[in-house]
Amino acid sequence: MCIRTSKALCEFLAATGLILSGCATNRPESMSARTQPQQVRSQQALPATRDLTLNLEQVLKLTAEHSPRLAAARSAYRAAEARARQVGYLPNPELEIAVSGYNRDGAGADLSETEVSLGQIIELGGKRRRRSNTAQKELELISLDLASLELELLGQTRLRFAALAAAYRRVELSESAVKLAEKTNRAVHERVRAGKEPPSYMVKAEAELEMARIEQLDAETKIELARDQLAAMWGSDSAQFAAIKGSLDHISSSVPDLSTVSKKLRSTPRWQRWTLEKEKREAALASEKAAAIPDLEATIALQIFEEDGTDSIAFGIGLPLPLFDRNQGGIAAAHAEILQVEAEKNDARTALMLELSRTHKTLTLAHKRALALRSRVLPAMERAFEAAHEGFRQGKLDFLDMLDAQRSLIDAHGQLIEALAEYHVALVELDQLTASDIDISPEKKEGE
Repeated sequence: MCIRTSKALCEFLAATGLILSGCATNRPESMSARTQPQQVRSQQALPATRDLTLNLEQVLKLTAEHSPRLAAARSAYRAAEARARQVGYLPNPELEIAVSGYNRDGAGADLSETEVSLGQIIELGGKRRRRSNTAQKELELISLDLASLELELLGQTRLRFAALAAAYRRVELSESAVKLAEKTNRAVHERVRAGKEPPSYMVKAEAELEMARIEQLDAETKIELARDQLAAMWGSDSAQFAAIKGSLDHISSSVPDLSTVSKKLRSTPRWQRWTLEKEKREAALASEKAAAIPDLEATIALQIFEEDGTDSIAFGIGLPLPLFDRNQGGIAAAHAEILQVEAEKNDARTALMLELSRTHKTLTLAHKRALALRSRVLPAMERAFEAAHEGFRQGKLDFLDMLDAQRSLIDAHGQLIEALAEYHVALVELDQLTASDIDISPEKKEGE
């Protein structure tokens, strides 16, 4: 009896297994090339940078390969990729074994009935395909967001690289200011010892020298902070490099007009993501409509009657009747979300255009200021100081005139550094907005 039951059961399971294996050949679709960005790679160990002089290309590479934020985003992408694969699998079949009438009248299993059933949900309306399509759009969005994050972090790295270059320039300026103050102090001492100026001028000159030295100390201290902030971009808690090789001196001969850079905006991740966002919401609407179609539940069973030694096959199909719940709420919500994303797209793209216009104006102004300061203001201030210094030595000008010329020269140098820093900040922001690189290497100076 047991042998016969086992044989019938084996034949039943073999037949149903063959049917199910044929159904399972429809595997989830593979991820398209559009959702496999080159940025998705494992974080590497930090290389040794001690005693190295790093250029801009090297620090950008360090950030791209070792940024903790990028590593986390890449892991999130891989998780989303796995979830997108998961939603494409078929529902698992359900196996059920039931025995009834066991030990009836003390007969043990001789009068029992055994039923082995296998059930399978058959999704209708293309649910699995639409579910996979929605997950695919979500994955493409995450891919775009990953690209945007990399642009953002590389932009921040460029900003911090420029900030460090500016900090070095401020140290150089403070050193020059100390030398100028020492030069002024010596000239004042000579005239005071010769009895041509009052001793109070000497006290004033020494005070100016001490103030210049304090400014130099402050500038040197700020360099360490700027170094650590740059190293933090690639996950280092302190700056392990010796110095950077870069300069703020290079500025382009002209700034591209707004209409030229505006054309690039439409190909950037921040602009394109709204097209993908709408496609994802439309895919979600299709999934909600498919969810309104009830699924079939197919069942096949082997019934074994021990009493007379016979068996039979039973099968059935179950279908929920969509009398009340037709997913009306889900469909209405999906429609509303499409309208929502359309409004959000218009708002975000308008904000992007305004941000681009503001950044372009800032860049244009900083460009003009830097050129004017470097080509006209600074040379004039240097001539004025030399004339004031020589006039003071010859007794033709007052000490306060020379001091005013010295301060004006130092202030003009400081304004040039600020204008150059502002130019490079605006340039990086413009590059981030347009996802482009409209300038040549900042290590080269104009005319090289």
